Amino acid sequence: MTKLNNQGIKMFAEGVEVYKKPIAIAIGPVLTVETTVETLEGTVQAPVGSRIATGVKGEKYPIPAETFAQYEEVSPGMYAKKKVVVRSIQLQETSSVDTPWGATLQGKPGDYVILESADNMWIVEQDIFKDTYAFCK
Repeated sequence: MTKLNNQGIKMFAEGVEVYKKPIAIAIGPVLTVETTVETLEGTVQAPVGSRIATGVKGEKYPIPAETFAQYEEVSPGMYAKKKVVVRSIQLQETSSVDTPWGATLQGKPGDYVILESADNMWIVEQDIFKDTYAFCK
């Protein structure tokens, strides 16, 4: 398995610009205790102050407090991400990334690495990427 974090600058430069579609998802309240979350990419710890999101396919994942500021409430408990352009690279081999929130996420060929910056990246499963991200024109 290839660890991608040391390739962040190269991947960011080569990445294709995408943004998250404004799809409403359920996001829970602020966590007051650290919580373990089973994501599609592995088991991660959601720290105090983060929130747990339920994605379009029922998948769970933590949203750090600073990332939650990129969402707007569209109805009670339902939030859509504001348009934020990031970069993406489609994986060609099984790979992993260490996230800023301390999780190690694993991806398989066809999945996508999303890069907010050269040192802030995460993995999105291929089908979920197609449902929730759009390529910038």
